[in-house]
Amino acid sequence: MNRKAETTEIGILMRISTAIDAYLRNGGSKIIYIDMDGTINSFYDVDGWLTDLHNESVRPYLKAKGKNLPHVARLLKALQKQGWRINILTALSDGCSRQYGERIKEAKFQWLRVHLPSIKFDDIIFLDYKTQKGDIVDKTGGFLIDDNQTHLESVKNGIAIDAKYITPALKFMKKGGDKK
Repeated sequence: MNRKAETTEIGILMRISTAIDAYLRNGGSKIIYIDMDGTINSFYDVDGWLTDLHNESVRPYLKAKGKNLPHVARLLKALQKQGWRINILTALSDGCSRQYGERIKEAKFQWLRVHLPSIKFDDIIFLDYKTQKGDIVDKTGGFLIDDNQTHLESVKNGIAIDAKYITPALKFMKKGGDKK
């Protein structure tokens, strides 16, 4: 990593830490909304994922590998012990039929059972593809961790965190949650 990238990365992590700390100090909700596809799994790395979606196949939802899940799972368990609510906030495929949407939901439930069996999520929320996740987060406040910039920008009453910073963000939340 070059010096400029290092400085940028450190700056981003400092801003995340500061935002989390300030949000919690000001009584912000201890609620985390976590996206699935591209955030905690490698959905977009599954060969043929887009063709599968067009063919209404749930294969990529089942075949996606987890991203740093043992560490993420440990942090989520620790946060739950501190009283945090942990939610999944995930979208269905764009323009999918009702039947395909139901199969996607079941595939995502199955993926969570296989890859994060130790986490009892407080809620698993499925959205229509075009619904902005900020619309959900803004009702309660809290944190959205997502890989989609549009969803992150839609959060007005909470903190939006890019998925690539999930591990340090969860660590900052845990540290901040110790103080509350």
